[in-house]
Amino acid sequence: MNNDLFGFTNTAANAIDNTTVQFYTQIENSVHSTFDSTAFSPPIIEFLRCIFGNKVFALEKGLALMKENLNLRLPRVSPDVLKLSAVNIRELATPVGTAASGNRTADEESGIMARAFESYRTVLRGEVYMFSAFLGAYVLVVLTAIVLLIVKSRRTATHGPVEVREVKEKPAP
Repeated sequence: MNNDLFGFTNTAANAIDNTTVQFYTQIENSVHSTFDSTAFSPPIIEFLRCIFGNKVFALEKGLALMKENLNLRLPRVSPDVLKLSAVNIRELATPVGTAASGNRTADEESGIMARAFESYRTVLRGEVYMFSAFLGAYVLVVLTAIVLLIVKSRRTATHGPVEVREVKEKPAP
């Protein structure tokens, strides 16, 4: 399981570690080859160690710590631990059922579900008024449309169909 979960981190940590060490080694080698027999060599090496070396060493320590500590150690579980008998299931379900439904002997229900349903009923009672107002406005609009249609159909029945004539424009002088 550790290889499946964290195998890529070990591979990546090794690759990063090798790359940084090679980079730092190449920089040191180039400084040694350039300034080896001069008075500049010790201060430049110390400067590189201060700028790059400490960071490379800290990165190596961090990667080593990650490789050592990044694994799971889970205890083995006996296969029969998860097997529950009917008695055990009732023992587990009884407190949950009692908490959800409340005390059945009392006149007023006191469980979580009873309180949730009661609060839902209270919210619905408040929303009935708003629903009634919207329903009334809808009925008013529908009745107005029906009255307008009846008036218009009677007007066309008594006066006949209205002709629409085209108005011709007079030519400009």
